[in-house]
Amino acid sequence: MQNAIISIIVPVYNVKEYLNECVESIVNQSYTALEIILVDDGSTDGSAEICDEWEKIDLRVKVIHKSNGGLSDARNCGLSSATGEYVAFVDSDDYVHKNYIEILFRNLLENNAEISICDYLQVNEKQIKSPQELYNKVYIYEGHKILDQLYENNGVMVVAWNKLYKKELFDTVKYPKGHVHEDEYIIHQLLYQCKRVVYTSCKLYYYVQRKDSITSKVSLNRVADASVALEQRALFFRAVGETSYEHKAWKMWFWMVQRYEECAEEEYKEQKIGKDVYKEIQSYLKAQLKSSIQDARWKCLDRKEKIYVKWWIISPDIVKKIRKFEQKKK
Repeated sequence: MQNAIISIIVPVYNVKEYLNECVESIVNQSYTALEIILVDDGSTDGSAEICDEWEKIDLRVKVIHKSNGGLSDARNCGLSSATGEYVAFVDSDDYVHKNYIEILFRNLLENNAEISICDYLQVNEKQIKSPQELYNKVYIYEGHKILDQLYENNGVMVVAWNKLYKKELFDTVKYPKGHVHEDEYIIHQLLYQCKRVVYTSCKLYYYVQRKDSITSKVSLNRVADASVALEQRALFFRAVGETSYEHKAWKMWFWMVQRYEECAEEEYKEQKIGKDVYKEIQSYLKAQLKSSIQDARWKCLDRKEKIYVKWWIISPDIVKKIRKFEQKKK
């Protein structure tokens, strides 16, 4: 396997409790030709000092200190500074298997792919994960077939951090600042550039679900951002003449609207969000569904889906009861 430099970008913001475990898992990779870029995004809890200590310990570590601009801005900053031909992202409160880069890179080279993807394991913040026995079952996606996986295996395919990329894919694509669904905004653009993508079922990335993480809370801003991201994906596919993928993006948009209402209801019942926030989310989603009847989104639904949407506008509870009844019949 060639000894190419691989840049690993780690955006860092107020994760003092998790940062050492994250960086340690990277510096101890079995593949050693690494450039490790820690982008301190204006941390105030001591994370910046931890970054500086790692820079002293390991010559492969490069630290960038910048004012707070958010996750997208930190990733873009890391990309601008990266010198490797290949790039990977690791979130600073997560950690990776010791063979994370080695397996991803080998799969990429052996299959002449532009992106190499692995599965991940979700762990809670108190869980200590010992290395697994790895079975590297590889799946190869030629041309645009990988785009189907955005809808069939959404969690694995959309996120930035379980992948190794040819850095040139980011020459014309950047993460959008000020968004919480930043991965949703660009992943289709990256995959669309690829002639071949390779995926392994190995769980090489350990995703730590924190109680205070922005990804664990439902809010109106989060719901609206997801809606806009999927709308932009659909419009991207329309612009490049990929009608079937445009329709899939709109179908996923309808699913997202209903799923977020369910999540908001669950969090309201668990008193994680207040009544005002819950009602605000419901009103926003209902307005979105009403407007969809008048535009291109509506044409993407089959008859049964259209009935569901119309009933959902009248009463989400009716749709939930219908679904429960259908599940019992199965």
